[in-house]
Amino acid sequence: MKNSKLTNKLYVLAGFFIAIIVAGLIFVAIEHSIQSLAVQSTPVPNQASATNTVSSSPYAVLSPATVPSKTAECSTPISFASNGTSGPITCSNGDLNIKEWKALATVEPSVMTLGYSPSLSQVEAAICTDVRNTRSDSNTNYASLIEANVYNISKLYYGWSFSTNPISILSSGQC
Repeated sequence: MKNSKLTNKLYVLAGFFIAIIVAGLIFVAIEHSIQSLAVQSTPVPNQASATNTVSSSPYAVLSPATVPSKTAECSTPISFASNGTSGPITCSNGDLNIKEWKALATVEPSVMTLGYSPSLSQVEAAICTDVRNTRSDSNTNYASLIEANVYNISKLYYGWSFSTNPISILSSGQC
């Protein structure tokens, strides 16, 4: 009998240790699963998304541009003058007038496609190209005036600032 009591105590003790070991293994497995889930749910920025800040702009991409405006946009009616120009370029609060952008875009100016950081010479070359193309249209005798509007609205859209005004190329006769 003594032996059976001792054997029962050993079984109980062994069962107790086995239960502790199993509980420890379960705890470790649960802890590992929690850490694994935390790593999976933490967003890891990749190089492409970290450098692509254009898509986070609150402003629209207006055709023919391929990037969003750097200035706020608005919409106000435009009017046309007898010399072929239109306006206003901005609304009363100084924001870019979408209606004017779209009206000027109909003459397909290359200046409106230059993006955020063209060089002065790139802008001047685009201005001259646009003026030549507009002058070839028999309905437009005031190409330089229209191109001045195109440049000014593009400057606002892209946030350009040059030490020399690129539009002065029109009055100097260099196109």
